[in-house]
Formats: sequence, C-alpha cells, structure tokens
Amino acid sequence: MVMNLSNTKIAFAHKSTGELKKEKQLFCFLRLPLLARFGIKIASSLAQYKLFPTWAFKQIFFDHFCGGETFDEAKRKTQIFEANGVGRIFFYSVEGSSSSSAREILKRETLKTFRTPNSPPTYSALKLTGLINASILEKIQFEKPLNEKEEREYSEFLQVFDELCEEASRTQTQFMIDAEESWFQEVIDKLVFEKMKRYNKEFPLIYTTIQMYRHDSPNKLKKF
Repeated sequence: MVMNLSNTKIAFAHKSTGELKKEKQLFCFLRLPLLARFGIKIASSLAQYKLFPTWAFKQIFFDHFCGGETFDEAKRKTQIFEANGVGRIFFYSVEGSSSSSAREILKRETLKTFRTPNSPPTYSALKLTGLINASILEKIQFEKPLNEKEEREYSEFLQVFDELCEEASRTQTQFMIDAEESWFQEVIDKLVFEKMKRYNKEFPLIYTTIQMYRHDSPNKLKKF
C-alpha cells in the first residue's frame, strides 16, 4: 500500500471551507518573522499581564492545536476525525511540572484514557517530565548524588510510571513515551527500554520516541 500524503482532498475531508480559510490565516500569521522569533515571550507577557482574553486565545490558537482541556473534551472533538478515518493519540500535554497536584491530574487523566472503552483501541502519549522534575533526571544521567527529597521524588515517580505501564498492559492501550532534552534522554531511554522488555512480549504496548535528527539515532534505533 502506497500512502499519498499530497492528496489534500483526503487529508482535509473533515474540514469545511470556512475552517480551512481560518487555519490558513492562522498559519500566515504565525509565519511572521517577529512572531516566529519572539512568539513564546510575547504570549507569556500577554498572559502574565492579562492583555489577551483567554476566550480569544482559545478560539484562535487552542482550538486548532489542542483537543480540549480534559480527556472528555478531546474525545468528543476526535469523533469527527474518526468518522473520516483519521487516527488520534491522546496526550495530556504537561511537562516540566514541579507541582504535586499537577502531577496527580496528569496521572488521573492518563489513566482515564486507558480505562475508556474505544474502538479502534486508544493510543496514549506522555512526557515523563510531567511526573518528575527534569533536574533529577539530569543528575541521574551525570551520576550526581540525589538528596533525600530528590530520592523520595524519584521513588514516587518510578512507582507512578510502573502503575501507568501496568494499566496500559491491562487495558491493552498502546502507550507512547515522548522524547525530551538530550542531556537526560539516556535516563528516559533506559527506563522505557526496561518497560518495553517487560510488557512487549506478546504485543507492542510500550513505545519509545527516537529523534532522528540526532547523529546518534541510527545506532539507538538498532539497539531498540
């Protein structure tokens, strides 16, 4: 089977003419050199000083790039994609969080994707830094000692990660772990590889991500 990625009639069959025009305007706006260079800083400043209404941000940007603020919202939005043969991966997009409450929400929403009956089966993705401070992973990669608090946080993280993998296995959900910064990616690779060996014996459930723009990726791909 040959996949024709240039067939826009198939790719955008689920979009109305009005939606396509709106999205064209959005991407023309995002291509502005000033915005491409300073977009994140501008958006952060607008949010900090409340100079850009939340409803406007959601209508212009969020509705295009995100499925919703909760799993239920995202599931409703993806139904139209499914009807047109477009697959989806549920991803509660949080990373670099230092809040225990935010981590608990991430865990809860990820488990919800596993436990909701779906046809075809659900794909779910996760950034591990949503569950642990990246500085801890960095210290482990460079073999630096952890203090008592960091040891406790790392132990809790391993427990949660194992719980998520167990539930993915129980519900037969294909669970993808996203790649992150290169200076602690080896730690993530090792953790995910251990889970892959444990849970992928009969069917591929746990997936890693390899950033193929890196020079060491071909060797890593052979290893996996």
